[in-house]
Amino acid sequence: MVEPVSVGVIVAALLAKALNRAEDGAIDSGVEVARKAIEALRQRFSREGDAEAERVLDGLAETPDSERREKALAALLEEHAGKSAELREELESLAEQIEGAGVRIGDIKQEAEGEGIVQNAGNVNSQINVSQGARQPLD
Repeated sequence: MVEPVSVGVIVAALLAKALNRAEDGAIDSGVEVARKAIEALRQRFSREGDAEAERVLDGLAETPDSERREKALAALLEEHAGKSAELREELESLAEQIEGAGVRIGDIKQEAEGEGIVQNAGNVNSQINVSQGARQPLD
């Protein structure tokens, strides 16, 4: 299972990449799946009366090569997925469908603030070593 903090980033990146392929003239099953995913999310947000979520989703659909719009959608999806297990499962399913249609993303960048935070995404059959050093006393 993908953690809620990552699923929004993954889905936003997959949607942006697939829609960018459409703009480049590469119409394939990945683009079609991404368009269906956007429509499913749009309908969900419409049912919930979440005009802001619809606006952010439409923003990425209009300009999929905008990093700012991709990040806005990722943040919105992460926030919503953190509150709804049902949406988190739907996003995981959408990610699997888009990837199953041949859309792949490379690196994913997430930013976090705080102490003792470790993030990783897309690691398969990998070993990860984390060393955070000794804690410093607070003054």
